[in-house]
Amino acid sequence: MTTNIWLDGSCAPTNPGPGGCAWLIIREEGAIRRGQVGYRLTTNNRMEIMAAIHAVRYCREDDVVFHTDSQYLSNAFNKGWLAKWLQRGGIRADGHAVLNWDLWMALWEMMNRRLNTWKWVWVRGHSGSPANEDCDCRAREAAERPTMEDKGYAKAKES
Repeated sequence: MTTNIWLDGSCAPTNPGPGGCAWLIIREEGAIRRGQVGYRLTTNNRMEIMAAIHAVRYCREDDVVFHTDSQYLSNAFNKGWLAKWLQRGGIRADGHAVLNWDLWMALWEMMNRRLNTWKWVWVRGHSGSPANEDCDCRAREAAERPTMEDKGYAKAKES
């Protein structure tokens, strides 16, 4: 069985600022699950990763194909960025700390606790994909009504 997951994150009207993330899970048997959540102060990139974290919680033991318009998110897996960051303990090739390391680690750990196969597909945003447009709209709506605190963002700003 294959599960297709569509993801999007948004930060509006400023980045950093209020943000939202949304996910849409479509299983082969037709089951659909949608979700969205808004955060009071965050960044767009954090919301892209948070969408994936929220969606992974609903994954069964099957093949999972993530669809994202975030090259930051898709390249972390498809170009091996995350593997290299892990080897260097969260340090980029230029010697600086990887941004959003708390979320990258959370996502990585969640994915490794499951017996799934994972594939990441980059899709061009606003190109007419109904699932991508759905997530984009709901992520923006969530950013307009934030209810959560992004504690990781607050900690990153303190250091």
